[in-house]
Amino acid sequence: MPLRVVSASTALAALFFALAGASDGAAQSRLVDSPTGLRGALSGPGEDGAVETTGAIAGAAGGKARARKPNPARLQTPAKPLLAPLTAYRTAPNARARPGSGLRPGEGVPAPNLAVLPYPAARRIALEESPYAPLGVRVGNIELRPSIDLDGGYNDNPNGAARGAKASGFMRPGAALDARSDWTAHEFKANLRGGYTRFFDAPDANRPEFQGTASLRLDATADTSVKFDAKASIDSQRPGSPEITSLGTHGAKLDGRPLIYSAGLGAGVTQKFGRLETTLRGSLERTEHQDGSLSDGSKLTLSHQDYTTYGVSARVGYEVTPGLKPFVEASLDQRRHDRAIDDNGYRRDSRGVTGRLGSSVEITRTLTGEISAGYSQRRYEDARLKDLRGPLFEASLVWSASPLTTVTLKGSTSFDETTVAGASGSINRRASVNVSHALLRNLTLTADASISERDYRGDPLKERTLRLGLGAEYALTRSVVVRGSFTHDRLRSTAPNSDYTANVFLLGLRLQR
Repeated sequence: MPLRVVSASTALAALFFALAGASDGAAQSRLVDSPTGLRGALSGPGEDGAVETTGAIAGAAGGKARARKPNPARLQTPAKPLLAPLTAYRTAPNARARPGSGLRPGEGVPAPNLAVLPYPAARRIALEESPYAPLGVRVGNIELRPSIDLDGGYNDNPNGAARGAKASGFMRPGAALDARSDWTAHEFKANLRGGYTRFFDAPDANRPEFQGTASLRLDATADTSVKFDAKASIDSQRPGSPEITSLGTHGAKLDGRPLIYSAGLGAGVTQKFGRLETTLRGSLERTEHQDGSLSDGSKLTLSHQDYTTYGVSARVGYEVTPGLKPFVEASLDQRRHDRAIDDNGYRRDSRGVTGRLGSSVEITRTLTGEISAGYSQRRYEDARLKDLRGPLFEASLVWSASPLTTVTLKGSTSFDETTVAGASGSINRRASVNVSHALLRNLTLTADASISERDYRGDPLKERTLRLGLGAEYALTRSVVVRGSFTHDRLRSTAPNSDYTANVFLLGLRLQR
């Protein structure tokens, strides 16, 4: 009996020390997680398969147990750390996951053991300018883009004659200048275009033309700016226009095309109140007519039509979004003629009132511009002349249909002066569309169409004009461009013997910088 008791006691002691030794061995086992750099306790053997063990079993055996070596023929199970590898916040802005994590930023909810590695700020890459675009010339902080046109062509009706049209070849030298400032504050812009058309077989159709605009904006404060603008133009009258035939030439023929000169100045102040923007502007415009020469040596006096227009306007706009700014505008103007009574005995001085509602638009940079509609009325001092009144529509929209295709839409309404007896004036409405497509990086094709209607109030006279055109420009280099175009003009009038058509072919060379 005593022997059995001693044997049982010895067995219990050996079991107790064995359990204690196993616990010590597990506590002494360690592993470094190389992917994360974290240390954690192992639940099994280490990566090398060796475990250092001390305990009661070794003690019972009379010493320390030797480390067990891995069996190369046996597949070793990798250690499983208690902490997961570090990964990136899925919801963190500009975050990126560690390599090999397989995570995508911007999704999920972060766990406590996730780390963030922000990307460096993305650098916006500027779009490459066309290799055929003009480089321009810098003068201080102003960039100039000059160009010279050398064109030639053929016109089958240079003077827009209803009968007996005489076709002729022509040459047209011209020049243009675009200017734009590059200032941190303020802004200056200018656009000048001019040329002279000389017909070889119809010298009476020779004519100059010019269009020029310029503006200067001065930023007094962040919310206050002052803007000055100027414009000028030179145009000519065709011999069959109502403003010439209504004066009567007594059977004589008009030599040449009388010119019309116009110029204008304007100044305005713009004040911003948060998203609310107000503008007050004043303007002064001058229009002068050149007298005509008749074939019998007499003079056709047209300078009696010269007049000056004084105007003031107010505009209030509100920025609903950065791409939508509706506005309301009202304007008053007064026209004063140099001669109080015209050749037909009418006093044509007048006052006008105009109101418009519209909005400037910018939809994801694909559709930009301004559109408006309103009503205008002009009252004349002569009671025999009816008020010139009617709705008006203005539009200037650019639609970038694709990176290669651009569509430009324009519409306008103007209340113009006239010398037609009994007519108070004319309402001229115009609409046009232009499509430009870059077939190649240096080849651009264009197509355009426009229609206009001139309605003389107080007289049954009406004129409708249609213009269709096709064109192409091929850039040989940044500085040399070859261009060609075809234009078809057609006028239909209620006046007898006034309808005409004209076809113009043009081929030219542009030198630009």
